[in-house]
Amino acid sequence: MKKLFLLPFLLFGSPVIAEIKTDVRLLCIRNQRAYDVSYIAFREYDAYMDIWLEEYRKEKKKFEARGEILRDSSVVDEPYKSIRKEFFRLGDVSKKKRDAYAKTLLPILELAGYERPEFYLWYYTAYHDEIRERHNIIDLNKVEELDIGQDYFGPGKSGEDSRDELCKLYGYEFNNRYNDQKFKKKYGL
Repeated sequence: MKKLFLLPFLLFGSPVIAEIKTDVRLLCIRNQRAYDVSYIAFREYDAYMDIWLEEYRKEKKKFEARGEILRDSSVVDEPYKSIRKEFFRLGDVSKKKRDAYAKTLLPILELAGYERPEFYLWYYTAYHDEIRERHNIIDLNKVEELDIGQDYFGPGKSGEDSRDELCKLYGYEFNNRYNDQKFKKKYGL
């Protein structure tokens, strides 16, 4: 009986799944949620930066008193060791959430008529070392694709402006959370 029920879905595909991939309102809602998650992760990282910076300065003074230079590879004492580990972890989480947000922006940019957004998404989400290796170049200012990726997916750039306009055309008002005090209070930011 289960096989008979699943057969039409396997043969003809599900129209509901196809609709989810192209319905602009659903893409806008999905992008809004990914933006919110990315924003929360960034704010947590940004708030922790003050704690890290204070401990970094203390640890740097210790190293300078011994005539050494504090580097990422230096052996450090607690509490700076734990704080640095947490700071790097929050930075990685923030980057992953930002990259996930950019991926949800991709289908919206395709619908808006952007040229090769998937190609430029790689440049936006890649680490700088990967880009340097691909182009065999040190100065990233010479990599035009990186600038285009930043323009497509960067905060406050043309990709977000196009998303806002497209979503508004389809009846969804995208909420920028930077000035949303109610949202910040709700998530303790």
